[in-house]
Amino acid sequence: MDIRTVILIMLATHSSIPGATSLDNESQGSNQALSAGKQCCKRRGECRDDGSVLNGDPSKQCCGKQEFDPSLQSCCVDRLHEGAGLSCCNTTAYSPTNSSCCQGNLTSGVSELVSDCCQSVPFYPLTEICCVGRIHPRDLHSKCCGPEVHNEKTQLCCRNTTILEKKSEHDVCCGNNSYNKETHCCTPTDLRTLPRNDTRCNFTKNDINVSPAPQRKRCCMNKMTNKCQHYGANQTCCEGSISDTPGTGWLEGRCCGPKGYNPENQICCEGRVFPRKQDETQCCGVEPYSVAKHGTLCCNGILYRDVGEEEECVGSTLYSPAQETKCGSAVHCVVGQHCCGHETYNPDKHLCCAGKRHKRSSRKTMCCGVQAYNPKNQKLKCCSGHLYSLTHLSTNTSHSECCGTHLIANTSLETCCTSAQMQVLYQTQPNFSCCGHLYYNTSQHRCCAGNVRPLSKQRGTRGPQRNGHSGDCQLLHFANLMISEFCNTTVFMGTVDSVAVRGTSRSVLLKNVLQIQGAKNVTAEPAARLLPLDHCSCPPMSQGILYLWIPGNNGKGQISDLSQLDSPLYAVLSKC
Repeated sequence: MDIRTVILIMLATHSSIPGATSLDNESQGSNQALSAGKQCCKRRGECRDDGSVLNGDPSKQCCGKQEFDPSLQSCCVDRLHEGAGLSCCNTTAYSPTNSSCCQGNLTSGVSELVSDCCQSVPFYPLTEICCVGRIHPRDLHSKCCGPEVHNEKTQLCCRNTTILEKKSEHDVCCGNNSYNKETHCCTPTDLRTLPRNDTRCNFTKNDINVSPAPQRKRCCMNKMTNKCQHYGANQTCCEGSISDTPGTGWLEGRCCGPKGYNPENQICCEGRVFPRKQDETQCCGVEPYSVAKHGTLCCNGILYRDVGEEEECVGSTLYSPAQETKCGSAVHCVVGQHCCGHETYNPDKHLCCAGKRHKRSSRKTMCCGVQAYNPKNQKLKCCSGHLYSLTHLSTNTSHSECCGTHLIANTSLETCCTSAQMQVLYQTQPNFSCCGHLYYNTSQHRCCAGNVRPLSKQRGTRGPQRNGHSGDCQLLHFANLMISEFCNTTVFMGTVDSVAVRGTSRSVLLKNVLQIQGAKNVTAEPAARLLPLDHCSCPPMSQGILYLWIPGNNGKGQISDLSQLDSPLYAVLSKC
């Protein structure tokens, strides 16, 4: 009986965001998949216990017994949640950008990307310290002493319970008391402090007798009975059981689950031992086969025989390029079609967004992750592939801001700190500022070129500092560039060739520079451009990375990393 699997290309659900373009629902023969006998048909997918979808859309997964699209939803312990790529805290889905899960307890407003857990409560290790489940403010010399915190420079922690003030830099612990190790000793038996010249301070460590290692014996240990059985040649020990494996010497036998076998004349396929015929060196599911045998093909554990020379595997199904079109792991009954994920599509009529097909409403339609939208629509905002509707915002929508995949509706309540590595969301606090993706206390630290450093007493508060939202010299996500500033000025796009630092100044050399005026006139500059920057107030710029530079005053301005964009120049020109 022919065992080719019927694969159905199921259409994705409609987008729920107002203004977003719906997924295409046209019924086309090209969307029907190939079945046995070259017949096309439709069949609902069935959820297996292992989470896979049987005979359904290859792009779908299972959540319990429900089929879902992982590009639009997330599954947590058999429960579906709207939004792709979310993490799970028990049965609740959340974004690590703005929440943390500690011991099953979900806390909003604290990003898991830069926090740690203090039992069930998240905390920021940069400004806080966790001591046996209690969170304390951190300074430069904070260390834990049991559940309390002490200053390791001026205090001692003895036995992890007692905090004592240091009288000198030579003070150490003796039990729950302190002593000066230069003038006294601590007896190891009764923990008494004695003057260094006392004879009882002349104690030594006892020699440690090392017993010789026992000789290894050939023993098959049964972990259930904790008994050892001895075995010899022509035998193999597997999972505590001894099997007869004729023709095997010491360690020559192999295991197939709890049963041993001789690999010279036997083969193990998915826990079963078979006699091995000539050239049968591979398994296809539970069947041994020869990869050299003409007309034999193994497709995901299913063995096909008498296969044509042009046929190939697509998942567990055969595919003939001369008669069909392969899209992902699906086979379609038409030839020469373009693919969008597991579907076919017409580029003149449709837009393909991360494997999802949409009707193209206009030439201005663009992709935001798996969804299509018009970027000129001021009521929609795309944040790293996640599309948001701004119609529900009571505040001015022009003040909305992206922080990774998260949308900040009110920038006075939330702060986004950005570095080349990540964007992290914080609850706004007084006297705190951004340094790259970290949020630091300006009374304890300073920021220089994206690095947090202790604020020394000699420097005081005079050291160079940078507020991530001061507008001095920021690294901004491309989606957060203000159109009013960006589209009405001259900006520069170029790749960092080298960086030089002298004192408080930094010089960045950009090569392959494009000068863009009002996003209309583009000019290729004949020579490299030198950017004079204030070193500490500007974030680091990495060699070989493509940046957009919006000049400001006095060596300051706005910087955007374009290296993650598919088509940087197109993205810049289309923004206006």
